[in-house]
Amino acid sequence: MNELSNREQSLEEEIVALKTRMDQMEKEMQELEFLTPRPIISSAQFGQIGTFILGAIVLIGIFWL
Repeated sequence: MNELSNREQSLEEEIVALKTRMDQMEKEMQELEFLTPRPIISSAQFGQIGTFILGAIVLIGIFWL
């Protein structure tokens, strides 16, 4: 009985240690996500800007004629 109780206690201690480590890892991941550089212009915005410029060139070409 005593051996089983010791085993249960050691497993509970391991669980607490693992939960603590998981919390630390989550905090580290949040810090890394915060510190990673973000692109200034995303690919969707780049496409929208390109379409706008192309449309402006077309309008200038139409009025030039």
